[in-house]
Amino acid sequence: MGIIDGHIRRTVLMGTFIVMLVLLSLVTFIAFVEELGDRNEYYTFLQISHYISLTVPRRIHELIPTATLLGSLIGLGALANQQEFIAMQAAGVARSRIIISVLKAGGIIVIASILLGEWIAPKLETEAQALKARAKTNKVALGTEYGFWARDGLTFINIRNVLTGAKLKDIYIYEVNESHQLRVSTHAETAYFEDGSWVLEGIEQSYIKPNGVRALKLEKAQWESLLDPELMSFVVVEPESLSVSGLYGYANYLDSNGQDSHRYRVAMWSKITTPLDITLMLMLAVPFVLGSMRNVSIGNRILIGTLIGISYYITDKAFDKIGTLYTLTPLVVFVPLILYAGLYYFFMRRLL
Repeated sequence: MGIIDGHIRRTVLMGTFIVMLVLLSLVTFIAFVEELGDRNEYYTFLQISHYISLTVPRRIHELIPTATLLGSLIGLGALANQQEFIAMQAAGVARSRIIISVLKAGGIIVIASILLGEWIAPKLETEAQALKARAKTNKVALGTEYGFWARDGLTFINIRNVLTGAKLKDIYIYEVNESHQLRVSTHAETAYFEDGSWVLEGIEQSYIKPNGVRALKLEKAQWESLLDPELMSFVVVEPESLSVSGLYGYANYLDSNGQDSHRYRVAMWSKITTPLDITLMLMLAVPFVLGSMRNVSIGNRILIGTLIGISYYITDKAFDKIGTLYTLTPLVVFVPLILYAGLYYFFMRRLL
């Protein structure tokens, strides 16, 4: 059985790899063309290329379920057309054992997906957004575990929390003189952009002078800064740039600060379902290679796989949006899985 397991594993992985290359090339090219529309003297061709390269792991992670379905249909379909599955069954290998071999191959893809989604893609996606922010706005900016840092002349700005709608929370502003000595230290609880300038609220200031420090408190004040709201839009924490653990922690952080975390909890559960998505896509390929459709041409299999993959992708994203828009329970993301698991059961009953 080790030989059969290895043969099926190589077939599934090679088919998935080839399909992934094709799909990734297509979506990456489209993304690159879209970014060219935002090119300026700072956001150059080379920086766009660098940005796109950093987003590749995220795109791979998003494409894995569809690539798995198409790749397994093509690879296993070739084995079916060559009568290899019939030979296996004639040698006493049960259909259930063949299905287990297919799922073992899927286990490797699931592990690769978890590694990408939890560790590699989030880190590189954060770097990509920071690069794009710096390039498009020509501001010195840096995202760290201690928040977002930016420089505006002799002023250094640390924003601990960037919210949607150009709203900031927990802002530290450090003003230095030309000798790089601290002159004014300011902390504001919140800030928002209004009528062309920033407004700070809950302000505590410390003026550092040779003869001492003078403290000042203000409820509200205007803040004249070159910090562009567009720059803030690039550093808002997006669900796509976080791992499952990161989404869980950020959702709890928003809850503790009285912010709406529903969008991030829906995204968290959606990412949790990814290994199940991959497994389901493999299972959906099985009836078409072991059942009465095993002699269908590769072209027809690609068409069938594409239709199933696209319909599942649309359904999955639709329930994500519905769950977020209507603040439904985050578990609504399991509905597409249940629906297509029912489709798998139907195919197995009809085709095997």
